Amino acid sequence: MDTRVWEIYLRSLLACHITKDAVLLVDNLDCQVSAASEAIVTDELGCKLQSLPKNATSVCQPLDVGKTAKDKRIETINRTIKAWESFKPKTIRSAFNKALLTNF
Repeated sequence: MDTRVWEIYLRSLLACHITKDAVLLVDNLDCQVSAASEAIVTDELGCKLQSLPKNATSVCQPLDVGKTAKDKRIETINRTIKAWESFKPKTIRSAFNKALLTNF
C-alpha cells in the first residue's frame, strides 16, 4: 500500500464507519504513521491515530502472521502458475534455445 491508496481508503471508505473519539490502530507501515496520515485522521475524521508497537504483529495480529501469510503465499503460487500458463510453448523453447545455444 502506498500513501495515495491509504489516503483514499481513509477518506472514501473508512470515514463513514468511524465515530468521533475513536482510536484507529494501524501497523507501522510508513504511509499509515506519516504526519499526513495523522492529520487526516485527527482533523478530518476526528479520531486518534495509534500505531502498534514495532515488531508486535505476531502478538497483536496473529491472523496476519498465520492465516493471512498462508493466503498470500497461496495467492503468489496461483499467480505464478497463471503466468507460466500464459506462455506459449514456442516462447519457452525459444528461451531455452537462446540460453543453451541449441535447438529444441
